[in-house]
Amino acid sequence: MQAAPAADGSGGRRSNDDARARELKEQSSSDLYDTLRGWLAHASRKTRRQLQLKHIQAIERLVLSTKSGRTIELPGNAMLT
Repeated sequence: MQAAPAADGSGGRRSNDDARARELKEQSSSDLYDTLRGWLAHASRKTRRQLQLKHIQAIERLVLSTKSGRTIELPGNAMLT
């Protein structure tokens, strides 16, 4: 089942992103950290070595935040919004 296109013209992407964000918010901290580490495992080896707990915690704060427009800078010039 595919999400209906979002009213903002994003082609349904916002609906999928919102659903993913809800799923992440419902996870326990340990499950969330495992999920985030899994996503970050696809980064280059150099970037993975530079990742620290503080980066995972910053992403957790972003996921749980009700504010919009926040960005996290990760090693390797990666950014997460």
